[in-house]
Amino acid sequence: MEPVEGAAMPISSLPSMENSTRTEPNCSPGNSGRIEPPADGPLANLSSFRQTASTNKRAAYSYAYRGDGDAFAQGVSQNLPRIRKQQLDPNARGSVPLIARNIEVYNALIKAREDHLTRFGDAVQAADKALTQLGEFLPRETSRKQELAKKGPGDPQSASKLAHIQARIDLAQERQLKWTQGKDVAKEMLNAIDHTPVIHPDHSPIKDLDPRDSKLYFLGHGFANAEILSTTTSLQDKYTLGDMARGLKEDGLHPDFESFRMTSCESADTERRLGFAEDPPGRTDSGVAPAQTFANELKRVGFTDPKVTGYQGLGSRFPNGHTAERGTADKSEVVRRSTVAKVFTSKS
Repeated sequence: MEPVEGAAMPISSLPSMENSTRTEPNCSPGNSGRIEPPADGPLANLSSFRQTASTNKRAAYSYAYRGDGDAFAQGVSQNLPRIRKQQLDPNARGSVPLIARNIEVYNALIKAREDHLTRFGDAVQAADKALTQLGEFLPRETSRKQELAKKGPGDPQSASKLAHIQARIDLAQERQLKWTQGKDVAKEMLNAIDHTPVIHPDHSPIKDLDPRDSKLYFLGHGFANAEILSTTTSLQDKYTLGDMARGLKEDGLHPDFESFRMTSCESADTERRLGFAEDPPGRTDSGVAPAQTFANELKRVGFTDPKVTGYQGLGSRFPNGHTAERGTADKSEVVRRSTVAKVFTSKS
């Protein structure tokens, strides 16, 4: 939109966010992805990225069995609260890198990263342009309002024009606030994208992970009593938990590796519930919790004593604070993810 000159600028010409980049509020299912890493910046040399366990904390990685759909976006979402927390506390653990299972997954994740950088970069540029227009419009209208006010409240025409100008000012200020908020969101997303490394499979740490001082987070969408995960909320592009267990075994993950974390929706639930349980069972008459199923599959393919952490409720795509969140199916309650965690074993 080009700047509109003079006081005749119609209200409909004020820049609106109707067509701007938007983000979905959560990752609940049924709410109906340059090949080489950059030479500099936060992602420089990411193919050799390694983490070491800090005091009382395991080295953490996210594992992408597939790279299509919104797999990369899920990795970014996982890192958002971590990045916010580290900005407040430099000693806090930073972002979690993504392990790409193979070259196809890696290529898809890198392409998705570039697409996201373009999308949110365009959003920042659109916001800058809109805020420039509004920044020129508001002083002009305020000046007109002040000039008319000098004529005194006794002039009926002036009173009508003043009300009209005030309405335009109010609308412009409302849109100015929305564009500012939208720009802040886009900038935060760009920062999170920039700090979500994707590890090339040729340099994957998967074979070298300490079985007791490392943990793996598993990306994917899911639902209660499911034996599958998906890289899309429609659950069309799915793979089984058995596939993923066999993939980890084939990738060379140590058989004594213990800490598996399923961040998918309702991974600790045997059925969809409207509240959180104090100690959710792995099995009920309604079904089996996905984390329980994953623990069973890991044991079946040869892992010694896998411990799979599942989480009740629906995951939040864009957490508001400094910790990962989970919400109830009716969205009436949102809590810190760790408070609704449950560890499942093959013996559960």
